[in-house]
Amino acid sequence: MGKYAEDLSELIRIKSISQDPSQVVNLDAVLDKIGAKVRVGLQGFETTMLQARDGGRRYPVLFATFEGEPGAEEVVAYNHADVQPEMDLAKWKGEAPFSGAHGYNVIKGRGATDDKGPLLAVLYALKFLIQRDALKNRITLMYETGEESGSPGIEAVVQEARDRKIIRNPSHVFVSDTEFKEGHPNDTVSLRGIVTLHLGLSYASGTIHSGIYGDIVPNPLEILPTLILHLKNVWTGQSYVGNAQDLEEDRTDVATLREAAQYLTAEGLRNAAGAYALRTNDVLTALKKVGLHPTLTLHNIAGGVEGTGVPASAEASVSMRLVEGQDPEQAVREFMQDLNEGFARYTREEKVPQLYGGVERAQRSIDPHDPKYKRLIFPGKPCTIEVEVGHKIGAFKTGYDTPYHRLAHEAYRKAGFEKEPVRVLDGGTIGAMTILQKAFGKELPFVLFALSRDDDGYHQEQEHFHLDHARKAIKAAVHYFAGLQDVAKTA
Repeated sequence: MGKYAEDLSELIRIKSISQDPSQVVNLDAVLDKIGAKVRVGLQGFETTMLQARDGGRRYPVLFATFEGEPGAEEVVAYNHADVQPEMDLAKWKGEAPFSGAHGYNVIKGRGATDDKGPLLAVLYALKFLIQRDALKNRITLMYETGEESGSPGIEAVVQEARDRKIIRNPSHVFVSDTEFKEGHPNDTVSLRGIVTLHLGLSYASGTIHSGIYGDIVPNPLEILPTLILHLKNVWTGQSYVGNAQDLEEDRTDVATLREAAQYLTAEGLRNAAGAYALRTNDVLTALKKVGLHPTLTLHNIAGGVEGTGVPASAEASVSMRLVEGQDPEQAVREFMQDLNEGFARYTREEKVPQLYGGVERAQRSIDPHDPKYKRLIFPGKPCTIEVEVGHKIGAFKTGYDTPYHRLAHEAYRKAGFEKEPVRVLDGGTIGAMTILQKAFGKELPFVLFALSRDDDGYHQEQEHFHLDHARKAIKAAVHYFAGLQDVAKTA
């Protein structure tokens, strides 16, 4: 695995953070590097670079196509090459996040497991088959660099790829951007959607003396999180936004999770998260929370001051994970409405403090296409909350009773993974999935072929990818792509 390890380190060293506008040169660089590896190692693949554009920014997308035998089925194989920011440098424990350092049986660094390690494993598998003249299907590789930013502009790119016959008529989509759970390969059949919002609240022109004025001037650093957190139960995680608490659980989905719960443990989930405790130790309840329930999550509060002053303003970042049946535009409108209705909506024994002068109901005519909304939350001046809306991605669900999913299970077994694949409903989001499904129809199967371990540090500091796992991941992908021709014969 020496060459694989070196190649992965090389990709990690390219700081391809899509959320940082200054890093677009690295988005180009990482796809240039991948394109070079495709052209050298995958004889017969033709590469094409397209550009996803959104709000003055661009996110390059690399396609690589292999024609295969005449009449063979087409497979779209998706990965992304952008990564999360490094976050808290201190928690990397001395390791540079973008060094691609080699540890014992691991390659360390941001993007190692999400998604550069799996991306490279698929590339190596295809290289193995190409060298043996064993790749028969038409393969369209799709490498995105905007996934961690919500896949902006990807819909137009998919349409352009169709217009240019880069993508033609795929039999299914193969995605290696999910993870194992407790040693079990995940057969993911759904993903949650996401809406992200940034809120700002100003209540003064500058920092205020807390002794002289602190009791008579509202504190935005107290008000803003209070407004947000009254829209959820912080102990159970239940979101109260819109109709979130009234959504019914699909019986088939519950049965799927009940079966998965037999293989998993609360301790395993807690360890994989790196958490000290879970909100529940009942595995089925935990899986329902992840796969079937919408969320409201407070990610960040900013605006504090040093010393004893009252801050003039505060900012907050929040997200809502959405499940099947929730529309992202409607979720934004409901959040705005519920935020405006104030503190007391679900804690009815409380009364809205008179300090704030009551609560003004939200206007219902919110333009979902306006990138920034402004609403007067409290009457009087000058308390205004500004809300910027970021990602707006719907939930995703695929059928799973297909020969491709059965082939995936068999590929894991042949690769030497000892534990049985487990069908799950995942709580994460991959924006391109909803776009591809919209383009090709809900009947198109998606095989979310997990190649990462759940203890690899997805979106965490000290992210890494295990080399012994990578070896089996390559074998599993080899068996999958080699087996496609047999699926076509029996279909």
